[in-house]
Amino acid sequence: MALTGKWKNVQGTPYPWLPAFNQIMEQVNMPIIQGDTIYVTSDYSGFDKESRYVVITILLSDMVDCKDWEIYRRIVRNKYLGNRRMAYKKLNDKRRETALLPFLEAAGTINGICASLVINKKIGGLISMRDTLLKLKTSIGIKGKWNIYEFERMARVAHFVSLFLAGIAKPKTNIIWISDEDEILGGEARKTDCARLVSAFTSAYIKHELGTLEMGTTALDEGDFLEEDFAAIPDLVAGSLSDLMTEMTKKGNWLDTENIIASKKRKSQLIVSWLTRVPKRLRHINLVFEHLGGKNIGLIPLELE
Repeated sequence: MALTGKWKNVQGTPYPWLPAFNQIMEQVNMPIIQGDTIYVTSDYSGFDKESRYVVITILLSDMVDCKDWEIYRRIVRNKYLGNRRMAYKKLNDKRRETALLPFLEAAGTINGICASLVINKKIGGLISMRDTLLKLKTSIGIKGKWNIYEFERMARVAHFVSLFLAGIAKPKTNIIWISDEDEILGGEARKTDCARLVSAFTSAYIKHELGTLEMGTTALDEGDFLEEDFAAIPDLVAGSLSDLMTEMTKKGNWLDTENIIASKKRKSQLIVSWLTRVPKRLRHINLVFEHLGGKNIGLIPLELE
């Protein structure tokens, strides 16, 4: 049985939804980070026109306490995947489809938390606004070329990574953040901007000093698919929740949907079903940021049944 920790309430933020966020997180059994490094991976889904919600999924794991994951993922990779990359959009491939459940069961042995933030697209500046970008260019030295939509997308991920680090990281913890190769972290200037933003957020939220912060993409994978397989976990979860939310909102408000696990896509059904099963070491939390009209934002746990 995995040891459980407690969420450390985060202070020092102007966002009105943070008290509700802290209250929800206090009810979650948090992982206890025993090692000196937290490995972070993240992915995003729901940017197609059909989706009403954007999903950001962040995986934070204890690098020292992932030995079982490393053993099991190598077994799954050798048996089913070979050199194939596991990805939600590629699950029409029979080998990947066969590997999906064994891959997820292996991921369940990770000591960490998999958090998904489901954000209504009607919400604009959840983290930043146009004037925020201009201020940050001066205050922390934003150098990359961003439009306001790209910057908001990056700022959301950087902010939520910082929030979760504030809630679970102990002093002197090193952070390694590996992201998929996409437009958010494409190029050194954008990776530097994201690192500076994470540094700014964590400095505001965390009273103790962290260790080093390293950022990279799955392009750094050395051929053993370790980075690829870590990054695949939030990719699979974000894709499945995005499809689930799209299905549930076709007929109205998702809160009125009785059978929340129902989805027409088998791959989404399998992943969401895995999320609901216990016990597993990897904790998960799914939160919906709902648009309530005007500038009002509601925060509602997405209970999967």
